[in-house]
Amino acid sequence: MGVLELVKFAVKNYRSIRRLEWSLGGLSAVIGPNDSGKTNLLLSLQVFLESRSPQLEDFHLGHNDLPMILEGVLGALNATEVDALQVWCLSDRVSIRRAFVWDPTEEGVKVETHVLRREPKNSDLKPSRFEENRPRLKEIVQSLGLPPYFLSPAGNVTQDSFRTGLDRYLREAAESIEWEEPAWVPGDAAWRILRPLLPEIRYVPAVQELSRELGRKTPFDELLNSVLSRIAEGSHEIGPIRELVERTSQMFARGPEADNRLAELREFETRLSALLREGMPDAAVEVDLTPPTFEEILGGQARVFVDDGFRTPANMKGHGLQRELMFAILRAYISMRREGAPHRTLLFAIEEPELYLHPFAQRRLAHVLTKIADKDQVVYCTHSPIFVNMENYRSICVIRKPTASEGSSIHQCMGDLFPGDERSQFKMAVEYDPERSEMFFARKVLLVEGDTEKIAFPLVASKMGIDLTGSSVAVVEAGGKSNLPLFMRISTAFGIPTVVVHDVDPGKPEEAVNARIEAEAGPLTQVVQFDPDFEGVAGVPSNWIDHVGKRMAAYRWLHEKTLEQVPPQLRTVVDLAISV
Repeated sequence: MGVLELVKFAVKNYRSIRRLEWSLGGLSAVIGPNDSGKTNLLLSLQVFLESRSPQLEDFHLGHNDLPMILEGVLGALNATEVDALQVWCLSDRVSIRRAFVWDPTEEGVKVETHVLRREPKNSDLKPSRFEENRPRLKEIVQSLGLPPYFLSPAGNVTQDSFRTGLDRYLREAAESIEWEEPAWVPGDAAWRILRPLLPEIRYVPAVQELSRELGRKTPFDELLNSVLSRIAEGSHEIGPIRELVERTSQMFARGPEADNRLAELREFETRLSALLREGMPDAAVEVDLTPPTFEEILGGQARVFVDDGFRTPANMKGHGLQRELMFAILRAYISMRREGAPHRTLLFAIEEPELYLHPFAQRRLAHVLTKIADKDQVVYCTHSPIFVNMENYRSICVIRKPTASEGSSIHQCMGDLFPGDERSQFKMAVEYDPERSEMFFARKVLLVEGDTEKIAFPLVASKMGIDLTGSSVAVVEAGGKSNLPLFMRISTAFGIPTVVVHDVDPGKPEEAVNARIEAEAGPLTQVVQFDPDFEGVAGVPSNWIDHVGKRMAAYRWLHEKTLEQVPPQLRTVVDLAISV
């Protein structure tokens, strides 16, 4: 038992999130503007997986009159796990709901846990009716002719024997039982069993100082202590030291049953009590010295130094080195866990992994996180296109928040966008050019065929007094006209407003692509055709093109023009790109 993955997650009434449903795989890249709810999404995962109690301020827009609901679906169950958890399994998945209800009288949160399960139509066999059926347990066993394992070792029907027998019966006789449709039923008992099987979350916040992250009671303190504990577990020399620490604790701390403290300490306590009773006859003194545990000794005093030519505490190094160190600790923790026995799935929730990292370090880290996601789960929110793999578009989660009252929503595409040869064609277009992933960060995309248009339209915009970057417009070249329909399919799937500019190419083989482009145009897509082509509409002299090539010729030609001399078709494209 152990390696379960969180495959679906739903959030209601948490911080900026009014209602949101999310599909997770091994890797999830969460993208969105500042204040769209990315961090809140990661924190809601932490509340659910760590069973944390939210505060009053965590309810969406202060609506503490409505419950905050977090629902998780566990998947990736093997045959053994399906058999063991069959009573809660639906289609090889387990669904858990945690509802947090604000109690104004207690000024705190009450938690209600439910599991989605099917129950027998026979009310005598419904686990949710156990309390109601409790006075009739013996009668139920006899009337239904239930198996002997419903009896206790003494031959009686007890509450424990009935519960245990019912769980077994519902598993073993599942095919012969008539079942109701699945419904949410109280699941406190299920939660106690399932909670240790949930993914183990490691939250990596986007903070600035390593001292904050390696300090006490912080995520990285927990991670570092986990690494140290893993080292201790694998060392044969630790056992005697641990025993010595435990014996030392017994010498100074009063035990729950026996007092094995040092005789000198007990004598001092007795003498002190006798002296106190001279003035207060009914008083007694207890001296309880609690030495640190082995784990506290191991992790509480841990300090990290880095020698890069000059040995100093790590928090005195630059932010880039500090961030690299944090992920080095994370990678060490993963590799050590994987060397041992099978473990719970690790879910890493990381804010802005690109923070303080050189572009090449970002690429390396993006590759590392992808490898981690082969066996565990990685969720990160990012503002860097390097961490957005368009080929793996199912991993991309675009989060938007139109208004505070509407709340954050998530946009994903889990279907197959590129059947057959289109898959390899799209992979070739995006695999080594992360700049094209900027389309996911843009308010609007100006999608063009190649570099000539990518250079020309920002130049035209500047002559119009328009900053495309400042308007959050990404000019994305598709690497050729034949790739335009593929990128259009992506923009439509993720709800990205897009202006597509392409040549008509009359009489050329490329003309056949025009129909495909028109067919891919979605409700948020505007298509502009240049007849016969961009260079012809822009008026770029052919002898210039022959002399310096299309890109340089277009740049020089347009650079020399005044705004009035720029062809109106080009200015129209810019106007469309910046329009709301």
